[in-house]
Amino acid sequence: MNDIDITAPGDAPHSPRLTMMRDALVETVMQEAARPHRRLTRKAFCALLAAFVLAGGISGGLTAAAALGTRDDAVLAGGVATTGAYDMTEGQHGTLLGAPVSEITSGPDSLSLGDAPPGANAVAIGFQCVTAGRFTLTFASGLPVTNGRCRVSSDDEPSTTTPAGYSLRVDPSQGGVVKIVAAADARYAVWASWAKVPTPAKPSPAQLAEIADHKITRSEYVAAFHRYEKCMSAAGYDLGQIPDNETNFQYGIPGDGIAESDTVCYPREFEQVDDLWQAAHPQ
Repeated sequence: MNDIDITAPGDAPHSPRLTMMRDALVETVMQEAARPHRRLTRKAFCALLAAFVLAGGISGGLTAAAALGTRDDAVLAGGVATTGAYDMTEGQHGTLLGAPVSEITSGPDSLSLGDAPPGANAVAIGFQCVTAGRFTLTFASGLPVTNGRCRVSSDDEPSTTTPAGYSLRVDPSQGGVVKIVAAADARYAVWASWAKVPTPAKPSPAQLAEIADHKITRSEYVAAFHRYEKCMSAAGYDLGQIPDNETNFQYGIPGDGIAESDTVCYPREFEQVDDLWQAAHPQ
């Protein structure tokens, strides 16, 4: 079984943009908390979170935890929601659907998403353990989400620990419940939303022919890459000048072209060829 280690955001292997977004949310909420004689209400936190999400470019509504008893809970709920949404929308190029659900609680529990909206084929989940212990999360009829042990040092606070995001393709007919198995005193935050993710393009006949013998020649690798490059160019994205004499092609994808690459051009023309070639020619 794997271990989930809770670390400070700066130590976690997340993208700079996600770290910046999460830190901005924490700073905003903590500034609000510092104002005298004013309690951060559920409505106020939802407004802060909505503004933050819109500024960060993540679509879809996010909700705070069911009971925001403290300002630390507000930060905790915001971080879990942001991470779960980010993993789906940025990592999987998905779209959040319906109304997300979330809670901060302890012990075994179930979180129901309700009926899936039309078009849903995935679920986004954000999770953060607050106290040490083992946590097992499954979805619907038992689809594994995560199973590991959280280690939390005694001086950690909910606002400085790191949430994790999970994106799963699912069959909505199997149900929409996130199940959490944990000790009675193990505290955590969980957030979930239905989502829709694009279906990657199927490999082209040319790529299927190249991988048929599970070996890739240099000429096959070059041909597959140029088909990928041509596909990206046709979609309006230039990969730049790339020398043909490199063992493994090094290229950059324009930021707004990543979804086109991940879901169309790369899986259709190059992905499986690239995997086999790089396995045989590690750098």
